[in-house]
Amino acid sequence: MTDDPRTQFALAAVDFAQLFNDTFGSVNLSGYTPKLTTPSGQSTGGGVQALQHITLDNDAEGKTIVVGSCDNTTKQAELRVYDHVAGSFIQRFDGMVFPVGKAEFTNLHDRFKDFLEMQAIRVNLARPPVAQPQAATAPLGKPSQVLWIAIAVLVMAIAGGLVYYLGFYQQ
Repeated sequence: MTDDPRTQFALAAVDFAQLFNDTFGSVNLSGYTPKLTTPSGQSTGGGVQALQHITLDNDAEGKTIVVGSCDNTTKQAELRVYDHVAGSFIQRFDGMVFPVGKAEFTNLHDRFKDFLEMQAIRVNLARPPVAQPQAATAPLGKPSQVLWIAIAVLVMAIAGGLVYYLGFYQQ
């Protein structure tokens, strides 16, 4: 019997992360190292919270980008394709270009897929999210633009009223 207070599912997740990290821990992808996260607590709620993230970590720069996820209890994994990861990186790091080349990433991506499939885990590929269509009506301008338009309309109304008043009472 072990003294580890974690549940069976949490222990399995920790063991799986150790196997993944031992397999890919020496990989250096433009300064990024692949890692599989471990559960943060002692339990995964019977496996319900057993999702682990596959990340590329750059400890020197303090940057982490998620490239996939794995649930060892359901034997399902999702790997993000290059365009998805590169787009997420640009969005997350304020327009910085993803420093990993497509060929280099795809090679590692294929190694991840082979590793997961050898563990009897079914792998799905995640494509970039589809951009939402633009609204049919144009959005209002910035608040400052709306304010200036309102002021201009008000000034024109006052000027028109003044012209009418002076023209009507001057006769």
